Parts: sequence; C-alpha cells; structure tokens
Amino acid sequence: MQGWAQSAPPANREARQDTVLRAMTDEIARTRQLTLMVGAPLYYASYLFAKGESFLVSASHGALLNRVENQMRVPTVSARVGNYQNDGTNFVGTGFYQGTRFNAERLPLDDNYVAMRRSWWLLTDMAYKAGAQSLSLKKASQQNVQAASALPDFTRRDPTVLLLPESLSPFDKGIWEQRVRSLSRRFSNHPDILDSQVQFGFSRGTEYFVNSEGSMVRRPFGIAFLRVVASALSADHTTLWDSTEYLAVRDQDFPPETQIQAEVDALIQRLEANAAAAIGENYRGPVLFEGQAASQLVAQLLGRQLWIPRKPVMVPNRPVPWPRVELEGRLGLTVVSEKLSVRDDPTLRAFEQQPLIGHTVVDLEAVVPEPLTLIRNGKLESLFRTRTPSVEGDETNGRARLPGIFGANRGAPTNLILEASESVPEASLKQRLIELIAAAGKPYGLLVRRLDFPTAGPTATLAKVFSGASNTGKVRVSLPLSVYRVYPDGREELVRNLNFRDLELRALRDLVAAGDRPHVFQYLENGALFAQMGAGSYVAECSVISPSLLLEEVELEPVTLDLPTEPLVDPPALSVRN
Repeated sequence: MQGWAQSAPPANREARQDTVLRAMTDEIARTRQLTLMVGAPLYYASYLFAKGESFLVSASHGALLNRVENQMRVPTVSARVGNYQNDGTNFVGTGFYQGTRFNAERLPLDDNYVAMRRSWWLLTDMAYKAGAQSLSLKKASQQNVQAASALPDFTRRDPTVLLLPESLSPFDKGIWEQRVRSLSRRFSNHPDILDSQVQFGFSRGTEYFVNSEGSMVRRPFGIAFLRVVASALSADHTTLWDSTEYLAVRDQDFPPETQIQAEVDALIQRLEANAAAAIGENYRGPVLFEGQAASQLVAQLLGRQLWIPRKPVMVPNRPVPWPRVELEGRLGLTVVSEKLSVRDDPTLRAFEQQPLIGHTVVDLEAVVPEPLTLIRNGKLESLFRTRTPSVEGDETNGRARLPGIFGANRGAPTNLILEASESVPEASLKQRLIELIAAAGKPYGLLVRRLDFPTAGPTATLAKVFSGASNTGKVRVSLPLSVYRVYPDGREELVRNLNFRDLELRALRDLVAAGDRPHVFQYLENGALFAQMGAGSYVAECSVISPSLLLEEVELEPVTLDLPTEPLVDPPALSVRN
C-alpha cells in the first residue's frame, strides 16, 4: 500500500516464543490490508499493551475503608492515516470515532493467541476508521486556512528492539494492609483532624509495544505508593489539608517503618499548627524556598514547561483557545539565572544512595532516551521532544512519557536535576534572607518549606482558588502549605491561607543564592491540575533534584473562599492505644 512505513525485520526467536508479542506482531503485519477510501492510506500503526495487576487498600482510624485487586489488560492502538507530513492527527477532531464500536476494549485474561488476534483486529479497524474520518475533516479545514508552518505531523525513527524480563518483585499485600491500618490509627487521638486516610497501592506487570516500523519492546513496569492525607478546620472555618506520599519501585525502597510513623506524626502537627496560625497578608519581597519546596517549585516551573505542545489545525471560524507556553520561542535565550543549569538524566538509578523512580529505558514511542542538557548557564538549549514536532527541525529525544491529545504524546521529565554554579552553605540561606529584608526595610521575609504538589486538595476548592486565572498557558504554581514569616531576629511565625500571585519562570532569573545541598523530590506526573493525587489513567514517574533557592522577589496574597460552617456538635470522645 502506498505510504506504508518500512516493514519490520523478522522477529527474533525470543519474541516468537512470547504469545503476546507474537499476536501483536502478526496482527500489525496484517494492517497493511486496511483501506477505506482513496487517498487515505494507513502509513503507520502501533500497539501498546499493559498487562498486570493493581492493588489498593485504604484505612481511617484503624478501620479498613477499601480493598481492591484488579487484573489489568489495557490495549491502545494508534493508526495514522495519510503520510508523515500530513495525517489525521494534530487536528481538533482527532480521536472522535463516529462509527459502530466493537466489544474489543478488554483483552482476555489468558494469553490466548487467537482471542488476542481478534481483539487487535477489531481495535485496529476502529482506529483506522477514526483516522480516516479525521484526515478527511482536516483536509477540508486546511483548504480554507493558510498554515502558519509546514511542520510534519510525525517524524521517522529507526526501529528499537528491546526485550527485557517480564516482571518485578512483588509486594506483600497482607503486610501493607496491616501497615495502613496501623498508620491510620495515629490520627485517632486528634479530634481536631476532621478527616484522615492512609492508602497503599501498586500496579505492576509487563508493557508491550510494537509498531509497523519494526520496533518491538517488552519491559516490566511497577510503581507503589504510600499516601497519607488529612484535613482540618481552622478557627475561622477554613478547610486546610496536608499530605505525605512515598513512591517506590521495590518494597525495600520505602523508608523504615519508624521513619514513616515519625513523618505521619509530623503531618498531624503541621496541620494542627496551620489550623491555629494567623492568616497571611499581601507580600512582595524575597522568599526562601527551602528543601522539598525548592524541588517542588522546579517540578512545576520547569518540569511542566519544558515540553511545547503542538497547536492543532482548527476548524475555520470555530477557534479553540490554545495557551502559549512560557518557553515557546525561547531557545537560545536566557530564561533563568546564569548561575543555574538544568539537565535530565534517565540513566540514573539512584542519587546519593536514594533510588530514583525517574529511571527510564524507553519512552512511549519506543525511543531510548539519553542524558539531555536543557539549560546551560541560564540559556535554554533544548526541550522535551517527541515524534510530533512543535518547532522546525524537531527530532525526538525520547521524552514521550504520557498520552496526549489530538494524537500526539506528551513530553515529561525523567530525572530532572537543577544545579547552581555558585552555592552557599544551606544553613546560611536564612541569614541571607534576613539581610535582604533588613536592606529593604521590610518587617519580615517569607520562608516556604512545603508546596501542595502533587495536590491532595479537593478539586472544587482548587477550582475556586484559581477561577480567576487567565488562559495564558503559564504554569500556575500550587498553594504553599508551610509558610513562615522570618523576622530580623531570626524568629519564625507560621502563617496560612496564602497563594502565589503570578509566580512565573522568570522569578528564577532573580536568584539571590542557592544552597549547597541537593534535595530529592519524586512524584507521579499525570497531566492533571497540580498532578492531583489519584487523577489520570496513566502516570509518568518523575524525580526532581534541586538545592534550596532564595529568590529576590515573589508575590503572595491571601486566599479568599466561601467558608463552611463548623459541625454542630463536638467530636466524639476517643480513647485509642497506638
């Protein structure tokens, strides 16, 4: 068929012995027979298949709330109709299938060759028809619109063959259920905590990928989380929340039980202290992002902005609002302080003996990522790139880590590392902050130790907080959870209910000082608002490493929300042994 990509080399013996791979490769070889209309050839197809198990258990005050075990069989088919230059993707109508749907979304639990072939056949048929429909509508739109650029919709890539062992070590479900119950009891003697929940979950299994170009990947996947979430009401009835989350690929990578218990107790103390704290005031001046807060800030200002989404073809006279990303068009320009450099290294498995979940061997497009310098001495050198180019000359660097929209995958970091060419001892940063506020004649400065990222906040509350945000494409930074006024004598005072006002990447250009100790922060990127915990159907494991950062000028303002009334009666008396 005209336009068909280069056929795959013969599969090796190991792949033919794997029933899943054999069914996928045999069926994708048949896709060249698909035809619906003249001028709509299928030039590229890919199958992504994840099989394995998932587990979730949650508890509150020692009582089990939920326990779910599932077998996963998740197929995804991509069928590109047209050619590399112009196909049915990158159009606002991409992915909308209007024909009859077959019952093929769930593959059999058994690795049955015949049953799997049937499912891939029907899924491919639907994907091809949707692609052909999209291409037809896209071409009609292009007849009335002069394209701003002639970027191809997809780029060529040599095939990758990577067959890894199929599974990772298991987690003991019974042990973790008891741990979840035990940790949740630590809230029972704290009646001011309105709601609390401890969750443990994991997903593990094998992911397969084949495409019509000859790529073939089999790799194990697995990620587990221990998540502690709690909320309380302040004296003025403001809802406050806080959380702690641990992520690990292996059971032994979680912290010791005693450390987790101590950190759960610290969460309770933070939440109770926040409930009793004064409300913050409008502030503009130096802010010290200390420890974890600095890495959380970098994850949002850089980790979520180093990928530029491709603007799709619109239907004439029916424009869709499309945000402009802050780093768009900034290659070669200074975007942060000249003291700072940023790199992304998927090959790192650990940092200072701490395992990194961002270690990645291949992306969603079967491209092997390599270490990448993104910012050197303040200048933007590169971005996260996928096989869908967003600027002229784009070539993928293996950062397609999340399914995207309009047929294009989304870029995301692996192990993102911010480094400073000049640093000062971590302990002296607070003194530098005091010197700045004294020189400016300010009564106090601000110190931030934690941000709400990934957020454990309720969706409705977050929507209200950011309802006035304009659609500029600039990243909104999540709420600060632990904010302190720092007075000239070094005294710290906790304040609450503050939000950043227009905190953008340019704030990193006004870097006063960076600490000499890097801090590791790990999270699951899911594309949701502030990577909200539990959101999204697909996640990318990300690690961010950054020193503490003292910035010259940041603005914060009080959060104003409709407040709930307090409960009509006092909480029940509790007497629980921990």
